[in-house]
Amino acid sequence: MTKKVNGYLHKNPMGDGYSVRFFCPHCCIWHRHGAPGGLAEIGNTTDRAPHCLPGSPLRDRGVDITIRSTPFEKAEKTVKAATPAQQSMIRQGRSSAAIERLRAQPAVTLP
Repeated sequence: MTKKVNGYLHKNPMGDGYSVRFFCPHCCIWHRHGAPGGLAEIGNTTDRAPHCLPGSPLRDRGVDITIRSTPFEKAEKTVKAATPAQQSMIRQGRSSAAIERLRAQPAVTLP
């Protein structure tokens, strides 16, 4: 079953449009996808294959991303992301109490 997540628009630093960012509950990091054409409109939903770390159940299931009106910069502050060391552990299929706390965070649900 496809996972439903909220996505937030992030202005590309080069000034050429937007990307869509969503917080991955398995990898505990923000994934980024391009937002071509009308995808960058608030309220649109798109199905994507996430760029997850190995072992993520989302890699095979995919995600349905619904674009929300809250800017990414605000949404980003609502959850704690994995550190590089924790990302390395997740990539190796390992976990820790700290990683499990990150995974247990409430989903980002800003409008």
